[in-house]
Amino acid sequence: MKRHLPYAIGTIGLALSMTACGGGESTTVGQPAAGAVASVRVAPTSATVTVGQQQVLIATPADGAGNAISGLAITWTSSATSIASVDAAGIVTGVAAGNALVTASVSGKYASAAITVTPLTYDGRWNGTTAQGDSVAFTIVGSSVRDAVFKFRLTGDCNVAATTIHVIGPSGSVSGQQVTILSGSPDLSAAGSFSSFDAASGTGSYTLRGSAPTCTSTGATTWTAHK
Repeated sequence: MKRHLPYAIGTIGLALSMTACGGGESTTVGQPAAGAVASVRVAPTSATVTVGQQQVLIATPADGAGNAISGLAITWTSSATSIASVDAAGIVTGVAAGNALVTASVSGKYASAAITVTPLTYDGRWNGTTAQGDSVAFTIVGSSVRDAVFKFRLTGDCNVAATTIHVIGPSGSVSGQQVTILSGSPDLSAAGSFSSFDAASGTGSYTLRGSAPTCTSTGATTWTAHK
């Protein structure tokens, strides 16, 4: 046993020398190994959304040579979830007006996108139709409704059955998600609500009251409109 000991020691010394001299793969300190995450990119790097809108962010991890690495788990976080939230797929949703930084992290590397959330606005010209296929149009500027165009098809007596009443010009208002297109008397109304920043729907009615003899004709309808 003792006669073989020097040989064994020499063998161990040789093995250590080969390993130290590069007999296997080595990694320089401070330089990522091939396939290791050296950086992560997020696109787009900035985005503006209105409250309720969404923006998809894409995170791409890369190695030291800049080659994209797929199949890695990415963690998404928002610096202000009360302003912009983000889910596990990188989909950002505007919550309230303001600014937030959405960050993607993978293997200790980080990259962010600056998100600006603007207030929800319904400003613009809206066009649509009633259930009878007649036109609906109105313009929203801030909390005001202007240049309204609405048609009602009357039914009832007064010898005006199937007559279409064309209402132009009355103004209305916007309050939260509610919109009043026509108002001013119990006999004329058109109102509804917004389902999104570019879609709205509601009801409308017009009552024609005659005299000698007394008669009443009404036009009731539902409507939809888009910006």
